[in-house]
This record gives sequence, structure tokens and C-alpha cells, in this order.
Amino acid sequence: MAEITSPPGYVHYQKLFQQFDMPTWKLFFIANFLALVPFGLALLILWVPYQLYLAFGLPYSLFQTPTFPLWGSIGLGLIIFVGSMFFHEWLHGFTLQLMGKKPVYYFRYYYLLAGLSPGDYLTRSQYLRMTLTPLISMTLGGLVLLLLLPQTIGSLLLIALLLNAAASLGDCFVAFRVYQSPQNAVFNDSNGIQVFVPSEGRI
Repeated sequence: MAEITSPPGYVHYQKLFQQFDMPTWKLFFIANFLALVPFGLALLILWVPYQLYLAFGLPYSLFQTPTFPLWGSIGLGLIIFVGSMFFHEWLHGFTLQLMGKKPVYYFRYYYLLAGLSPGDYLTRSQYLRMTLTPLISMTLGGLVLLLLLPQTIGSLLLIALLLNAAASLGDCFVAFRVYQSPQNAVFNDSNGIQVFVPSEGRI
């Protein structure tokens, strides 16, 4: 286990999810159930308007609707889906770069993740921006992109965006816990997300 080092003037407060110790199966069940929340919101923001847009005949589409064989549609769908996962993590890292931090990319359980470099810390507002940027930007940006694409490609992108929203439950949960943390806290990624508070006036 990596040693937890507090930044100057701060002391370790807690691990962000230390009170959520429960069996893996139970956590898995709860997570999949709660994933319906961002998925449902994405349906309202993306699927419903897109169905109305289809009813109007895609007036802003920039391309003619291409025809793909079944294998072509499956392949294109996989490319869009995998690309959206990589793009999601890149947005985490890009947000860190905009804040002057150096992101670290790594694979865990065959999934690409972006995190903070050792020794880097984020304030509460910074961590919230980093955590929520992919969900917000991909949902709203995807909505605009759907207006410009032909139906064949747009429908595949819509599925990827909906799955991205459902998979963003972890980001939403992290954001919720970060928001609950003390306002003057800072965070880093060291054996999980660690929370630090000023050594003077500690909560």
C-alpha cells in the first residue's frame, strides 16, 4: 500500500469512500441500479429530442444517410463505442492539463483510466470540474453532433452517448462525495481518492 503523504499545511482527513465498506456483490448491485439515474437523464436530454428531430427529417444533417451492411454497422458501432470510452478519459486528463496538472493514464480491469500524478492535489472545485467534464461535455456536445450527422451514424452515436451516461455513475458518485467534503479540502489519488484538510482549523 502506497504511503499517504499530506501536502504542506494539511493533514489526512479520510479516504473518500472509507465508510462504504461492503461486499463487492452488494456494491455491484447498487451501482448498476443507480446507473439508471444518469441513463434516465440522458434519455430525456438526448433520446427524446433526437426522436423529435428524426420526425422532422434531420433538416440540419450535413451528409446523406449512408447504407451499411450489418457487419459494417456493427464494426462502426464498436469503433464509436470504444472511441467514446477513450475520449471520456482523455477529457478527464485534458481538464487536468487546463488546471496545470499532469494527468496519468493507466489500465485497470482492461479499462483506460485517467488520474492525478503522484504529488498533485486538487481543490474541491477543481476535482468537481475534472470529474464531471466528460459527462457534461459529451452529453451536450453529442446533442449538437447528433443534429449534424445522418441517421445511420447518429443512431450509433446516440447509443454510445447513452452508455457513456450510464457508465458515468462512478463519476457522479465521486462528485457527490467530493461535494460533501469540507470546502477547504484538497484531494489526490493515492491508493484511492484521499481527502486532506488544513492542519489549523481542522474540521
